[in-house]
Amino acid sequence: MTKAEQKEKVRQLLTEALTAVHEASTEWGENPPNFTSREELAHLHCKLAELRDSLENDISVEVPGLWRPIADTWPYTNKLGQKIVEAELAYERLMRK
Repeated sequence: MTKAEQKEKVRQLLTEALTAVHEASTEWGENPPNFTSREELAHLHCKLAELRDSLENDISVEVPGLWRPIADTWPYTNKLGQKIVEAELAYERLMRK
C-alpha cells in the first residue's frame, strides 16, 4: 500500500469515528451510556477532527492518547470505542513512518 493509500485509509477511519461520535451525541437523550459523558464525547470529537484536519493539511500533530480513557472506563466490546481507538492508532502508525 502506498503512503497516499495509507493516508486515505486513515482519513476514512477518522471520518467514520467522527460520524459515530456525532451519532452517539445526537442519540444521547434516548439512550445515554453510563460509561461516558456528553463532555467526553465532545472532547473526543474535537481531537479526532484535529487529527483528520492535520492529514488534510499535511501537518503532524501530537497523538492525544484517546485510547487510554476508553480502555480504562469503556466496555471492551463497545463499537464506538473500538472505532475511536482504531482511527487514532492508525493515525499514529502513519505519522511514525
